[in-house]
Amino acid sequence: MSSQSRYTLLDRLHEIVAESHPSTRLFAVAFHKASFPNDDPVERCFEEICNRFDLFLKRLASQGDKQRGLFILDESKYSARLRSVMRTLQTAGGRYGRVHTFADVPFFADSKATRLLQVADMVCYSVYRRYERGDTRYFDRIVHRFDEEAGRIHGLRHLTGAQAACMCPALYESEVSTGLALCPHCAPHHPGTTEMNRNKTRRRIVARRAFLAGRCGCPFTCRLVTVLGGTQNPMRFGQSVAPPS
Repeated sequence: MSSQSRYTLLDRLHEIVAESHPSTRLFAVAFHKASFPNDDPVERCFEEICNRFDLFLKRLASQGDKQRGLFILDESKYSARLRSVMRTLQTAGGRYGRVHTFADVPFFADSKATRLLQVADMVCYSVYRRYERGDTRYFDRIVHRFDEEAGRIHGLRHLTGAQAACMCPALYESEVSTGLALCPHCAPHHPGTTEMNRNKTRRRIVARRAFLAGRCGCPFTCRLVTVLGGTQNPMRFGQSVAPPS
């Protein structure tokens, strides 16, 4: 298969995920190893995925849709360790307490034998390209499929150092009610945040003017979401723009 054919196929597959049934939810963790030298990346990421999937199922249950979750993972040398992590989370608990919504232990299968595991691999690839290479070509197409509630993404976790200059949608708070969305590094320095405790409408206006004038007080990219009639305009959620020079 030629490079162009592979890109065309990936484009189509990401379109299918992006346009899939509204109940489709994605979960992923990007882990910066250097920020957590004492943590095992595989175990930490699996714990994060378990916790976020558990929270999703609990949220469904609170809405009257009681379901049980099941993990089907690609066969690997980590199988025994992941089963052990799951047992610990179900009995003793982890960083976020115990998980209660899973039907059974994780199951493992050959990814070559199941299409859904291949789709999961593709999602991992898009997340990898986003965080490791800065390539958002595929990630931006499916970012709206990560589990979210009230404009805040729960299904995507970026584990990185507190001082890392990251502008991904997993790390910034989306304040849809005020129309302002800034990363945690940018928000404390942004001129608009000084209006936080005064008037939210004025805060939005001041922040937007500062953004358009390029007077953001930090060196990182800002994200601004304008809320008009319940829609996010002119930028799609997950799209980033740099302050004008």
